[in-house]
Amino acid sequence: MHVTPHMFRHTHVTILWESNVSDINYIGARLGDKDKTILLKTYGHLSKRSEQLNYEK
Repeated sequence: MHVTPHMFRHTHVTILWESNVSDINYIGARLGDKDKTILLKTYGHLSKRSEQLNYEK
């Protein structure tokens, strides 16, 4: 499997979301993103783990 920097970004954001870090400004600052709409469109979908946690609530 070929690993790219984008994969690390995606994993990092997923871990933040699953850890209940929901401040989009904080996440955007960590990634160096200025446009929060792109951040939400790219990383705003639910992971399987997030979906399971929300279902259990």
